[in-house]
This record gives sequence, structure tokens and C-alpha cells, in this order.
Amino acid sequence: LPEDAISSVKFAPKSNQFLLASSWDGTVRLYDVSANIERHKYSHELAVLDVC
Repeated sequence: LPEDAISSVKFAPKSNQFLLASSWDGTVRLYDVSANIERHKYSHELAVLDVC
């Protein structure tokens, strides 16, 4: 889970299986909703305010 507040959440355009969540902790996380797991974490130096 993110260490700070979530700034944005978006589902994949053509599937509700994948969800992106950006956070003030500088991460973007890709979740597989159907499997209930985090698939990948992308780290950045600054807060990530939006995903598209």
C-alpha cells in the first residue's frame, strides 16, 4: 500500500481487471483487481498527482 495519500485512481480503458493508483509518496502502482494483487510499483522522486 502507498505510504502517503492516493492522488488518483484509474481503471484500464478496456478492462476493469487492471487499476493504476498514483500517490503523494512518489509511486504509481498497478493492481490486478481480479487476482487481488499488486503487479508492479513504479517509483519517482516527487509526488505523482495523476495517472492516465
